[in-house]
Amino acid sequence: MKVLFLLHTSGNREGSSIAALAIIKQLIIRGYEVMAVLPSAGELVGDLQKVGAKTEILYFNAATWPVHYNLKTALTVPKRLIVRLWANHFAERKLQRIVELFQPNVIHSNTGVLRVGYYVAKKKRIPHVWHIRETEEGNHCYHYPSRAYQKHLLESNAFNIAITRIVKDDYCLKDANTKVIYDGVFEQSYKPRPRMSKSNYFLSVGRVDVTKGFDWVVKAFLLVAEKYPDYELWIAGKDDLPFGKQLKKQLNGIENSNRIKFLGIRNDVYELMAQAQAVIVASHMEGFGFVTVEAMLNNTIVIGRNIGGTKEQFDNGLELEGKEIGLRFDTIEELEEHIGNLCELGQKPYKEMIEAAQRVVRRLYTIESDVDKIEQVYKNVTKCKL
Repeated sequence: MKVLFLLHTSGNREGSSIAALAIIKQLIIRGYEVMAVLPSAGELVGDLQKVGAKTEILYFNAATWPVHYNLKTALTVPKRLIVRLWANHFAERKLQRIVELFQPNVIHSNTGVLRVGYYVAKKKRIPHVWHIRETEEGNHCYHYPSRAYQKHLLESNAFNIAITRIVKDDYCLKDANTKVIYDGVFEQSYKPRPRMSKSNYFLSVGRVDVTKGFDWVVKAFLLVAEKYPDYELWIAGKDDLPFGKQLKKQLNGIENSNRIKFLGIRNDVYELMAQAQAVIVASHMEGFGFVTVEAMLNNTIVIGRNIGGTKEQFDNGLELEGKEIGLRFDTIEELEEHIGNLCELGQKPYKEMIEAAQRVVRRLYTIESDVDKIEQVYKNVTKCKL
């Protein structure tokens, strides 16, 4: 079977890119021929070629309203929207030619913000699978021309994959053409490193922007910092976006802010997780939450905002284990309390929680399980034998 994958970015650090690479690698192992179409050259192109995927670079944009951060950028929205729509119009024509040459059995769009694949699949009468990974609220990314129009397209699409029940419900997706399939985060053969001794820092991982809740993390840490002077907060991720710059500027001169370390993009995140007192996930509305699974896999407590995909992962653990597998918070004060308790009590009271969390993620979030379910979707929409 041939699958044409469309990806919205060529970067290899976003959760959607990590998930797509894992899926494509596993499909190729299982005998599929995969072509990945990306909007630009980037690290992900090389990663895909290494696992045996064909790649094509085709400039296209998300079918969303251009973002704006201030009055100056707001004034440029009409011009940027016209450029975006025009680029996508030409991209559809070029993608049709790629499809005619490659002759895929199915077109798979890796995120909900892409539409070029949907339109081309409809014109060429090829089944289209839409992998919905995000909510508007969680990403501050608004569908063009409206959310209602996007829902209409999803209703008429061949098949949709929602990465959590939260995402499925957010778009009111129907059971008839939608299945919830959790992302695969690690291979079944992956052996977590032995439990490591903890260092005196709390870790938060991800792109430092307005959707990830780093302002809450910083505020909560500063509320306990004076009482526990031996502890630090480490933030690992791209921190040069406007929100990240503003956050760092706001910390200038604030007492104990020198104990908040912005590490930038790191290649040793698993090791950082393994040695952290806890990993804090404060996203406003995480679609799934790779960081939560990765932290649990690395024997580390997750302090997570009780919403979106983070809440769903906690709920799954509570259902399977009969006990909490993470520390939930709904307010800055609750987050502050969890941080303070860990500083005060140490790791010992949380030993069973850490073990239960690892059992849950190893049961639910393997790449092989993810691709087993995706294969069944392909079989259903194409009527092909696998």
